[in-house]
Amino acid sequence: MTGACRIEKVLQTIPGWEDASWRALSGGRTNRALLLSADGRKAVLKTDRLPRTAPFNSRAEEARIQATAHVQGLAAPVLFVSETLILTEYLAGEIWQPCNLASDAKLAQLASALRRLHRLPPSGRTFNALRAAEAYMRKLAGRPVDRELAEHHLAKVRQQGRPRNTSLCHNDLVAANIISSDGVRLLDWEYAADNEPLFDLAVVIVENQLTSAQADYLFTQYTDGDSASLRARLQQQVTMYSSLAWLWAAAHSQSHTKYVSPQN
Repeated sequence: MTGACRIEKVLQTIPGWEDASWRALSGGRTNRALLLSADGRKAVLKTDRLPRTAPFNSRAEEARIQATAHVQGLAAPVLFVSETLILTEYLAGEIWQPCNLASDAKLAQLASALRRLHRLPPSGRTFNALRAAEAYMRKLAGRPVDRELAEHHLAKVRQQGRPRNTSLCHNDLVAANIISSDGVRLLDWEYAADNEPLFDLAVVIVENQLTSAQADYLFTQYTDGDSASLRARLQQQVTMYSSLAWLWAAAHSQSHTKYVSPQN
C-alpha cells in the first residue's frame, strides 16, 4: 500500500475528516505529521505504524495530558485519538526559532507559561531519563561512535537518579515546539510527564543554546527572584540534559556535538 493510500485509509477512521485534503508537514523529530483541511477547518494529524512505547507517552496518555493543558490555554484541543493516531486542532501563529529566545519579552512569556504548566495536576507517569538514555545506548550498538564518550554521557544521566521534586513537565521544549498563538502555547506533548520542573528550563537552555545572560533571565523570570539552591538544581539538570541530548542525537544519527552547558 502506498503512503497516500494508507493515509486515505486512515482518514476513513476519523469521524468528520473522511474527505479531508492533506499535506505533509516538515520539522518533526520523531513524528510523521499531516495538515488536514475539511469544510474550512484545519487540524494536525500525527500517525504511527505501531503503538508508542516509553520513553514516549502512548497516544492516549499524550491526549489526556494535552487536554488538561488546553484547558489552561497552553495547548491545542485534541479532536481524536487512537492507539496510533492523534488529531489536534491546528494553531495559527508564529512557530518560535532559537533566535526568538534572544528576546527578554519572549523569555518572560515562556517563563510565565512554564509556571502555569508546572502548577497543573500531575500526570501520574514520571519521566525516566535513565531509561531513555539506556534505550539510546542500545541503538548505538555497532555504530561508529565514540563508545567512551557515550558511556560518559550515560553515567552523567545515571548520576542524577530519579527526580525528587516533580511537576507536570513538557520535557521537549525545542523552539519548534513553542508557538505564539493567542499567547504562548506548546506543541508535541509526546514526552510530557511528571519531572523535575527545572528540567524544562534546562531543555530550553541547552536546545536553544542560550547565553549565560539569557539563561539567567529565564531563571529569574521563572523563579521571581534568586535562590542558590534552585540555581544548583538547574545546573544539575542542564548537565544531565546535555548528556541525554547527546545520546539522542547519536542514536538518531545526528551531529554528535557535545553540548556546552551555560554557566549561571
